[in-house]
This record gives sequence, structure tokens and C-alpha cells, in this order.
Amino acid sequence: MTIERRLVPDSRWQSRLRELDALPYNYDASEYAEDQPGWSVDHYRRDLPSEPPGPPWPEQSFGIAKQILVAYQFPDPSRIVGHFDADAKLDGRTMLLEAKFLWMRFAFGVRVSKVIDDRSTEDGQPLSRFGYAYRTLQDHWEIGEITYLLVKNEATGGVQFVIDAYSKRDRIPNIVHRIGFAVFGRRVQKQFAQRCMDRLDELVQRRLESC
Repeated sequence: MTIERRLVPDSRWQSRLRELDALPYNYDASEYAEDQPGWSVDHYRRDLPSEPPGPPWPEQSFGIAKQILVAYQFPDPSRIVGHFDADAKLDGRTMLLEAKFLWMRFAFGVRVSKVIDDRSTEDGQPLSRFGYAYRTLQDHWEIGEITYLLVKNEATGGVQFVIDAYSKRDRIPNIVHRIGFAVFGRRVQKQFAQRCMDRLDELVQRRLESC
């Protein structure tokens, strides 16, 4: 089974992506400490359909979820859509996130800061992991990083989707947007993460059923 990659849809986004490529991150990641006041920190975990024990199977739960993660198809498209160059390598990929809230639309830049693709052990259990993190770029309303990670327990065949994130508000010039973010920001963040987990589970199950 193959999953189409999301392509940059028109010249408008292509031009904006070229501009984002030149932008730095909007904070120094060494500033972050989980126990430091001022940061919002989130950890989410969801079981996905299991698969046979052993290393991940390409056409089973882990492999399908991996394709969906790389294509950035797991966010709810009615809330957020990612625009990027599908031919660019994942590590360092710049993305323009088009967010929708009520009647308003906003666009923010992020860049993939880390790719995770390894095998390890935890409590004596062999694990396969795949995922990536992206950080906020200059002019984003927040500063922070979010990590999306798939973990397979090779002994049991269990597959999980993990989201870890930290953030805090950056400068928001428009006072209306600033107030709206203060009122709705955390609620929207949590809804986004929960919907990502629901949607990835739904897509994996749907594609497993169609195989």
C-alpha cells in the first residue's frame, strides 16, 4: 500500500516556503527545561492496532502509520494542513502549517529538527521507533517543539503513537489575536493532539481493512 505525499499546491505556498527556508528558529532549544515555570508541557500516548511480533512489517500497523506521519496526513485537515516540498528529505524539512479557527486562517512556519529511526530496549523489551520533531520558526506565535513518535514492542507486537510537546507564547502583535490565543490557545493545543491521535488510529484501521 502506498500513501500519496502532500505536495505544495501552488506557487503562492512555494514562494512562502522559500522565504521560510531562510528563517531561523525563534528560540534557543537549550532554554527549555520541563520543570521551569512558563512552559506548557504535554505527553500523549495512544495504542494503535497491533501486529505480529518481530521487527515492523511494511504493510502492517507500524509501516502504514509511518507513511502517514511522513506525509503529515494525521492532523485533522479541517483544523490544520501542512504544506511542504515532498521531495525534500524529512530531516530539516521546512513546513508551512495553515491553521483554521472559526472563520480565520493563520500560517506558521516550522522545521523538522530531529528524525528518530532506531531500535532500543526498555525493561528488557526490544523496541522499534520512528518519528520526528519540529520546532517553531521566526514569526511563529509560539516557541517550542512537538515530537510525533511510533513505538513497536517487538516482543508483543503492540504499537503506540506518542506525542510529546513543550511550548509557550511568543510575541503576538495583533491585540485581537493575542487575546484570542490567551483564551483559546491551550484548549486548541489539546484538541489538536487528541484529534491527531484519533485520526491516525482511524486511518491505520481503515487502511488495514482495505488491504
